[in-house]
Amino acid sequence: MSRSSILFKAIDIICYPGQNYKRFPGLTVVKNISYGEHCYNKGDIYYDKKFEGKKYPVIMNIHGGGFSAGDKSCRKSLSGYYASKGFFVWNVNYRLGPKEVYPTQAIDAANALNKILEFKDEYNL
Repeated sequence: MSRSSILFKAIDIICYPGQNYKRFPGLTVVKNISYGEHCYNKGDIYYDKKFEGKKYPVIMNIHGGGFSAGDKSCRKSLSGYYASKGFFVWNVNYRLGPKEVYPTQAIDAANALNKILEFKDEYNL
């Protein structure tokens, strides 16, 4: 494991409570929607039904970690914050290095972005 991987993992572990302390009641959250063939290609959607009737603007959140560490679960509060402001948030994971080499992560991100098109009509995006 590289030093950067260790650093990113440590940051997520140490900062997890601070990054996810804020809760946004009333949001709809759908977890672990598959967007690819790999078991790690999953995303969560966050939105607030009080904004139904209008088209939701979309934010796709891809966690940090230098393509070698991190997880979508460390961005729950951030996703909730944007959803509480009227955004439809697609918070995704991707395959991590060093086992998966670049451009695997970029391909996963592109596939996750394309998945949004499948949500377009169902969620009025």
